[in-house]
Amino acid sequence: MSHPCTLLGRPTLIRLLLTIVTVIAVTLLGMTAARAEERTRSGLQSFDLDRDLNLDWSTQKLADRDTAGFTCSRIPALTTANNGWVIAAWDGRPGTCADAPQPNSVVYTISKDNGVTWSDVKVMAQGNPNPDQRGFSDPSFVVDRETGRIFSFFVMSYDWAWPQRDRAVTDPRHVMHAVYFHSDDNGETWQGPTEVTDALNPAPAHEVWTGRFAASGEGIQLKYGLHAGRLIQQYTVYNTVSNDYWAVSLFSDDHGATWQAGAPVGPGMDENKVVELSDGTVMLNSRKSDGTGGRYVARSTDGGATWSERTTDRSLVDPQNNASIIRAFPNAPQGSAEAKILLFSNSAAASRTNGTIRVSFDDGQTWSDSKVFEPGAMSYSTMTILADGSLGILYERAHPTIWFGKLSWKWLAATGITVTSDTVVHRGANEVRVTISNPVGEALPAGELSLAGPGGLAAGPVAVPAIDAGATASIAVPLTLPDDADPGELKLEVAYSVDGRVITKELPLSIELREGETITRQLLDVTITRRSEPQTQYRAGDKVAFWVRVSNRADQPVTAYPVGDGWENLFPACRWVNLPTQPRGNYSCGLTGNSGKTPPTYTITAEDIARGWFVPTMTWKVAAPQDREAAQPIQTLTFTGDRVELPRPQPRIELSTANVPRRTVIVVKLSDFAAQESVSVQVGDRGAKEVTVDAVGRATVRLVVDRRGCGDACVVTATGEISGPVTAEYRRG
Repeated sequence: MSHPCTLLGRPTLIRLLLTIVTVIAVTLLGMTAARAEERTRSGLQSFDLDRDLNLDWSTQKLADRDTAGFTCSRIPALTTANNGWVIAAWDGRPGTCADAPQPNSVVYTISKDNGVTWSDVKVMAQGNPNPDQRGFSDPSFVVDRETGRIFSFFVMSYDWAWPQRDRAVTDPRHVMHAVYFHSDDNGETWQGPTEVTDALNPAPAHEVWTGRFAASGEGIQLKYGLHAGRLIQQYTVYNTVSNDYWAVSLFSDDHGATWQAGAPVGPGMDENKVVELSDGTVMLNSRKSDGTGGRYVARSTDGGATWSERTTDRSLVDPQNNASIIRAFPNAPQGSAEAKILLFSNSAAASRTNGTIRVSFDDGQTWSDSKVFEPGAMSYSTMTILADGSLGILYERAHPTIWFGKLSWKWLAATGITVTSDTVVHRGANEVRVTISNPVGEALPAGELSLAGPGGLAAGPVAVPAIDAGATASIAVPLTLPDDADPGELKLEVAYSVDGRVITKELPLSIELREGETITRQLLDVTITRRSEPQTQYRAGDKVAFWVRVSNRADQPVTAYPVGDGWENLFPACRWVNLPTQPRGNYSCGLTGNSGKTPPTYTITAEDIARGWFVPTMTWKVAAPQDREAAQPIQTLTFTGDRVELPRPQPRIELSTANVPRRTVIVVKLSDFAAQESVSVQVGDRGAKEVTVDAVGRATVRLVVDRRGCGDACVVTATGEISGPVTAEYRRG
């Protein structure tokens, strides 16, 4: 029996469609919530990357030069609230892009759909113009995952700028204040400011530390060990004793009710971030204010209270820029493979370009994978994991714009395969032992490996066995270095062919000399240029000023150490400890407008005067960057400048014409000259006569003159290489 077909009326159809859409939406939200719950730990609401999520890189501009009435937008901060909302903040700067103390404001916007759409930009902390100027700058979020409270730290400034060097400041308007605002409704509204300046200046530290600012971006909450739950925000502080920048952790163990500062680490620091490693160690990663390349790294085993000595990670190329470092899986169990996976973003170039995300699978010991997200201009960046399992990144693209980007774990395409070697190599034949690690993913089948380096250096291919997931393989690769290879870092490119793909990695090796071998390559260039104006004549004891240009030609920082023998103002004025590599490893000494304004001077000797010239000669030692006194020089070099002529008064002899025949002969004698010296002799303005000194150092010139052309006296002059006495007298013709 068939059933009749009933046509639905339009209102009924609309209601039915709305019901279906609602059911689908609720189902999808339930799936998203379920996935999010899988990526969070019980009691906390931080989020992990979703390995199965597949998103392409996408971007949208959040701020331009006129956003919210501000001329400039800079210094991004980003976080995800416990309910999944994404909060982006930055400086709204009026009039110019200048830092504090101008009346900057901190502004923010919220996305309630994982960064797809954003609310209108609002002001969190409002700056005031003159006459009662006050400004807020450099925001950084810290989320308490246990309470849901969100802290936003930044600078509050009145009249003074970083680094506020004066220790005797009593006027609050001359202090760079450390403050925070907080939100208890997932970033919707904010209360503040609350001062934490005193926490960063406990006695007797206030006698040393003056300026301070929160490192913009995002702080952390610890999850492992004795200090689990601790909130940490990083600061940069100024040391008035060493006149340098140090890093310090401001932390709270009572959900932000009170804050205290740990011990500082430095010097040479700047904006710095921390991340918790898989064993609970806190690792600090800092921009370098000293411009020596790479990033400074330090570690703390007591939750940021004290720090190890800082070291440099040169694999993280950085142009002195703010960066971001986070865990890809914050909720991974302590000690697990996922807990070791870190993400690092910065402008990986010599300039603020080439925005790159790097991936480490071993707690930041190595950075095995990287991918460029912004090849053009890119300055500050900060990352956070979103509730949908994607990665959000807020960054400065071209001033004064702020951009939000979103990507997935799959877009990064990180394999985790690392290629390392701790081998020291020497001139001639070597066996380089290369280790390949496969920390995550699937087993790797058998493959092959080859090495390539500068100057046609190559090795392999050699066979590589199959490597199980979580396992490593060690492969011996024959490699022969040239006989003139000098000590330093040798960068090889490793090509690992496996499973139909080629994975390339950079492998740095250390070249060392054996006993008795010497360096063949010059590690330092020194150009010596005369600074004094030439004089018409010189005497022994006169000083000639020079300036020098020094360039590091080594592939690592060095100490350039001048030996001051025979020179004034050369040492220590022209010494440079820890001179960086190129392109920054150059400096001038003794040049007006540069360091070392008092020029090096050379004192002319009697021997120089007798010779009639000198060649400026300097000896320089090249030593390790930490060897301030060049006690163990790697190389000793001699440099010369252009020859400096030392003109002397030429012999001038006047012979009276009284009682002398009209036509007479003047005899000029030269003695004690060097053989073959050439001298020109003339009387008055008559044509000169050339004479060459004989083998025994003598010469005689006879000149016939008419006294009427001499006036009261015949003037005899001699020019040339005058090294001995010159006499002249009348003789009968």
